[in-house]
Amino acid sequence: MLISDEVYFRLVFNKTDYVHLTELAAGRVPLVVMRGMSKDIPWPGGRCGWLEFHNIGLDRNFMSYFESLKKPLLLEVCAATLPQAAAPLIYESPLYAQWLKQYTQELEQISNDIADILGAVPGLKVRPIQGAFYLMALFEDGLLNRRQSLPIKNKRVKEIISRAASVKQFPLDKRFAYYLLASTGICVVPASDFSSPWPGFRVTTLDRDPVHRKNTYRKLAQAIGKYLASA
Repeated sequence: MLISDEVYFRLVFNKTDYVHLTELAAGRVPLVVMRGMSKDIPWPGGRCGWLEFHNIGLDRNFMSYFESLKKPLLLEVCAATLPQAAAPLIYESPLYAQWLKQYTQELEQISNDIADILGAVPGLKVRPIQGAFYLMALFEDGLLNRRQSLPIKNKRVKEIISRAASVKQFPLDKRFAYYLLASTGICVVPASDFSSPWPGFRVTTLDRDPVHRKNTYRKLAQAIGKYLASA
């Protein structure tokens, strides 16, 4: 069977079309699709997700798997009753379509601005994203080493970071992320935490304040340059 996480399928941009896996798997393979309303509806706390089972009759074991999940769920008291009741009204409203268009346009512009800033850093590979609100930047091969660092004012914090980063198996991109956080207060997620074979880091594109956002990413770009040049 296939499992497809499609929680971001409405948040696509940069001239990209989303192809649902249900279209490709129709009548061919058992499929579980995961969806939710926590990413594409501006409702803080209105979290609600669901599973869609497709092509159940294609495989007896898959049908048993589906029934084993469905039966205990029918006995539970669902805490997401209000979002479930409201979801159809929201998604079918013409006002939602207008908001979604504006929202994805904002995400597109913001993500492209961030890609422009980080893409100008020598040694960093950045591609504009086509959906959601995360951007992954990758370091060129061989640029990171265990001698690089950034200045850390707090002596105690410096000791903690130095001790953690001194472990031989410590990923080089995580080492960078630690020094970046301790030196600048900017938090990124190392690509190695996503089992990436290439060193890098992930950032979000959700900051709506253009001045604060540009200052943050310019500060990040400068810190990357200093870190790479430190050894």
